[in-house]
Amino acid sequence: MPDDKGDWLPEEREKILKWFNENTTPKECTFCGTRAWTLGGSAGLLPCLGGRNILLGPTIPVVLVFCSKCAHIEFFSPVLMKLLTDESTTTDASKKVPAETEVASGQ
Repeated sequence: MPDDKGDWLPEEREKILKWFNENTTPKECTFCGTRAWTLGGSAGLLPCLGGRNILLGPTIPVVLVFCSKCAHIEFFSPVLMKLLTDESTTTDASKKVPAETEVASGQ
């Protein structure tokens, strides 16, 4: 679970990077074609469209991975990565995104 600022703890960052190395291969960005990706420094939240008030409604936690060239974003489930045990776990979406960590490079 991210810390009180929403940042990944060092052991979580290691677990995320290990998961990517064991379960994925760097793919081309669908927008610019590069294979350079960067792990976001904190957890992200996606609103669920089940309620009327999307800003105060339920959210889904996500691991954010950015294209290092064009900034396209891909989302991954921290629940399936075994970082979180409950999809209803949320953090404050207004938290800042700290420095990022490179996930994979190609080209």
